[in-house]
Amino acid sequence: MPRHHGRTRPRLRARLVPFDRPAEQQPGETIPAEQADAAQDLENLRVALRAADPGLFVRLVRPHSAPPYLHVNNPAGAGRFAEDIGVRHAAAPGDLDYYVWSWGEEITPVTTPKVAAHRIRKVLAAHRQEL
Repeated sequence: MPRHHGRTRPRLRARLVPFDRPAEQQPGETIPAEQADAAQDLENLRVALRAADPGLFVRLVRPHSAPPYLHVNNPAGAGRFAEDIGVRHAAAPGDLDYYVWSWGEEITPVTTPKVAAHRIRKVLAAHRQEL
């Protein structure tokens, strides 16, 4: 009888699509322009987060049939401090796109990734003195 070392069942992970391969190398997949724009905005935020706090684990995730999002984890918080950041597209022409928390609240416009990075870092801080 196999031992599970305290686990009752194995953890499942969602299959991810690599985001670093050019679209022409991904068989049968076309990326809608809206998702490509969101992925670029999230990449800009990823770079700003890495500059603001190199200790954060930041990964751009592009699921098969869903919009891309940025998974941000603070390993100093024992893995408990994590958030998924998305992009909300403008409702009307001329309006701005926004970075949003997983519950839908706006963080900042996508034109200000450094400000968004500061706010995300502040929320995911493990200790008060890190702010």
